[in-house]
Amino acid sequence: MSTTPRGFDASYDYIIIGAGSAGCALASRLSREASRHVLLLEAGGPDRHPMIHVPLGFAFLMKDRSVNWCYQTEPEPELDYRKIAWPRGKVVGGTSAINGMVYIRGQREDYEAWAAAGNPGWSYEEMLPWFLASEHNTRGADALHGSGGGLWVDEVGPPLECTDLFIQAGVSIGLPFNTDFNGPSQEGIGRYQVNVRNGVRQTAATSFLKPALKRANLELATHALAEKLLFDGERVTGVQYRRKDKVLRVAARRSVILCGGSINSPQLLELSGIGNPAVLEPLGITTRHALPGVGENLQDHLTINVQQGLRNVRTFAEETTPLGLLRNALRWGIRREGLLIHPACQAGAFLRTSPAVGRPDAQIHFTPAAGRLDARGNLVTVPGTTATVCNLRPSSRGSVHMRTPFPDYPPAIRANYMSTEADRRVMIDAVRRVREIFASSVFDGYREAEIRPGLNCSSDEQILAFIRREAESVYHPVGTCAMGAGENAVVDHRLRVHGLEGLRIADASVIPDIISGNTNALCVAIGLKAAGMLIEDEA
Repeated sequence: MSTTPRGFDASYDYIIIGAGSAGCALASRLSREASRHVLLLEAGGPDRHPMIHVPLGFAFLMKDRSVNWCYQTEPEPELDYRKIAWPRGKVVGGTSAINGMVYIRGQREDYEAWAAAGNPGWSYEEMLPWFLASEHNTRGADALHGSGGGLWVDEVGPPLECTDLFIQAGVSIGLPFNTDFNGPSQEGIGRYQVNVRNGVRQTAATSFLKPALKRANLELATHALAEKLLFDGERVTGVQYRRKDKVLRVAARRSVILCGGSINSPQLLELSGIGNPAVLEPLGITTRHALPGVGENLQDHLTINVQQGLRNVRTFAEETTPLGLLRNALRWGIRREGLLIHPACQAGAFLRTSPAVGRPDAQIHFTPAAGRLDARGNLVTVPGTTATVCNLRPSSRGSVHMRTPFPDYPPAIRANYMSTEADRRVMIDAVRRVREIFASSVFDGYREAEIRPGLNCSSDEQILAFIRREAESVYHPVGTCAMGAGENAVVDHRLRVHGLEGLRIADASVIPDIISGNTNALCVAIGLKAAGMLIEDEA
């Protein structure tokens, strides 16, 4: 390692901030060449929590501050002024350590729209090689699937009978049976592929980072909270971070890359004086570089649970009694089988909420579990199932901005869910489509009363009130450091921050418009693509 500049504690070629899905993939790819010295900073700790590696263990991590930032939005006007929980991973592996493990890339048209908006290199055909390079699909390699990549993509463990009933019911009402949501067409109903291998969750850390940490040129610093970026004129030269009450300054000879995600990346930019002066100056932060789009353009998938009571068929209710949980814990510990190998959902659908829609605009995540609140307000499982449905391409836009100039204080998140009439219409129609599936004759002999929203909820007004009362996030925030060439863009198509040198962003925040599906696979691909661009630009 070359001489460290005066005023710095150490120097590296690259400093990556955030060991999440993109950061782990980026660090792995950049460090393949021994001459490149890479520092990866992670505000959380190592992924030692046992529930991280148990697929169904995510349910125990949604409010666990040892591995989770536990963010929440500001009161949402269109959701009865409720604060909506936004769990984000604060641990090596990032949100891939606590997510639902569903592997989805989105629709071809999503990427074509990015390219058409002035982002060369981001069309579907240009993104596909990065998806292929990132995955090891147990179905084998072909034109649309990769083999030999770091991210394990496998089938859902043995599904319960009610999962297959749900798929059959969807087909009976006209949905195509789809064996591959990442194949030629996303539309239809079927089982998801997931990031689970032999009953164990596969995080970005498991898939990419841990093998790479054997290299002498890659260093990981955990419990390292980035406080601000350091400058020499218009060039970002390093990072100041705090670790165990010690403040360290590290230099980047080539680039600093933000991989903190849609909340932490814009927050660090603002802490460093990069953003909208109208946001920064009231907090006493001098504007170093004006970029009004920082923290804007926030998008997320809003979802609502439709729960159907069932009889004469097994659901998770029978497996989550105290004795059932003990039995399943033993089965997972000894054989990696049983209830705990299941991800957040076993099956799902991509469907159109009306005949006028040209491509699927709603997604269902199906799980063979349902719950009610008991007299003490605790959620208890009951015989039934849940199909939670979201609007894939919301037109509502929100923001993430600092409240204080302190890096350990959470920013203000305003999702502005359902702030447009179009978004409200899609959500109402999506609930009706889910009910069509449960009303299929396939469920005759199994169907009990609807649990949520219930038979007394039938008009558009009643359904909208139900959505406002109970809708939650699917945890797919994107867009707050959007890629593009317009005045509100933050990075260009090479992920370079506009107007600055030595600084790039590679995470969900650069996504200009949310994709039609889960976002983890895309974040991994963004990390690999960013590494490829950095290496190309050195040539």
